[in-house]
Amino acid sequence: EKVEATPGGDLMCYGRASDGQLDHDEQIVDPQFSSKAIRDWLATGGNVRVQHNAQRDPAGVGLEVSTDESGATWVKSLIVEDGAKKLLLAKALTAYSVGIARPTIVRDPVAKGGRITSGTICEISLVDRPSNARCGVTLVKSAGDGTPEYVGEVFGADDDIAKALDADLTKAATDDLVNVDLPKGASISISPADFAAL
Repeated sequence: EKVEATPGGDLMCYGRASDGQLDHDEQIVDPQFSSKAIRDWLATGGNVRVQHNAQRDPAGVGLEVSTDESGATWVKSLIVEDGAKKLLLAKALTAYSVGIARPTIVRDPVAKGGRITSGTICEISLVDRPSNARCGVTLVKSAGDGTPEYVGEVFGADDDIAKALDADLTKAATDDLVNVDLPKGASISISPADFAAL
């Protein structure tokens, strides 16, 4: 797949950071909260980390935030740290994950782990396995008019893939090893140990 760097050799990354859907922690990050909180994160520095690790150098910085009609919030970031760029290009980092400080979690009949309705997005990380399977990232370059142009998919943040993954995680708990055929020819293997770790 084609991957293009900025003139300085850095990487542009674009993806869904939050979407108000149930995640693997059986929680929902409320989209009204996340939309505003992620904009506040961008306005106050927009720090991007790797694996939520504050001990590492920052991976980069957020550039743009937008929320679509479904309530999903998308982030465009510039990745500058060499280790993060290498991991992103190798597809070892596949998604955004929001870091929420002092969350308020309320009961929700859909989410056994509760609904997060307030708190502070203190960072957004590039991670290898997001709690929300729909939060993938794509490598991008800027088109002539400044809009993102998608040049290489790292992780399919596609709703059909996410639904297939959610369904097959349950099956994985009872099989020794499951080979899951996902849409668009992608496949994953999930062991019971991996399922338990989720």
